[in-house]
Amino acid sequence: MGKLKFTLSNILLYVALIATCLILEDVGFLSVNPIGPLSKIHFLMYFSIAFSCYLAYFIIEHIKNKVKLDYVLLAFVLTGILFGIISIWLFNGFSIEYNSFRYDYAVTILNKLMQSISLIVFFLAVYSILFYFTKNHPSIRKLIVVYSIIIVAVFACTIYSWIKEFD
Repeated sequence: MGKLKFTLSNILLYVALIATCLILEDVGFLSVNPIGPLSKIHFLMYFSIAFSCYLAYFIIEHIKNKVKLDYVLLAFVLTGILFGIISIWLFNGFSIEYNSFRYDYAVTILNKLMQSISLIVFFLAVYSILFYFTKNHPSIRKLIVVYSIIIVAVFACTIYSWIKEFD
């Protein structure tokens, strides 16, 4: 097995991290308005890609590669998710009065739900990165290559969206 032991799980992790970056950066790759915020269907598509890749990654790591859960890291991630979701759902908006104009900003339930999902995907990314570091012990060169690929892929998606926007 050797070098190919972690290949499938690495590919799943990279695809999930790229989808996570697109969700968190709110980049509408291949959308009608690439520079604008994600549409609901694109958000759902990126979320389903990221979540299914993370799920498959953890299943493969557990079954095939015999990697066990890190409970301390899992407790940290769950605590972050809990506090983040509480803070998202307690914020209702704000109102500002400036030069006799009143500006109101209200957060809808759909926005809160999308932000909660983004937070969960973010903490899945954090857990998978730290999980990957602690269990597979990659060399520093491998880490530089991995994150360079992720940065180039997200940058290419963003540039493509900008080019599509100006056409």
